[in-house]
Amino acid sequence: MKNDDVLITKDGSIGKGAIVEKLPKPATLIGGIFVVRPDKRFNKEYISNVFKGSIFADFVNSSKTGTTIKHLNQKHLVEFTIPVPEMKLQNEFAEFVK
Repeated sequence: MKNDDVLITKDGSIGKGAIVEKLPKPATLIGGIFVVRPDKRFNKEYISNVFKGSIFADFVNSSKTGTTIKHLNQKHLVEFTIPVPEMKLQNEFAEFVK
């Protein structure tokens, strides 16, 4: 993991997220978490909030697999399209949601 990575759960309660901040030393993740590493086109808070929103929830509901414990597979996650407004709008959205 790296600072500013966005973490998303992919098993059980799919879509719970967090932003990595102030990572004190090297760390790795368990298999039940996706790492999304935003580049300079994205505000990390904006990206985190996209994964908490209804668009992603609808995507998860149509893509999840499993009978007892639901899963979101990587092959499905790469099909999710993240809306990319200009940075000013991303920043405004991130501030509004706080």
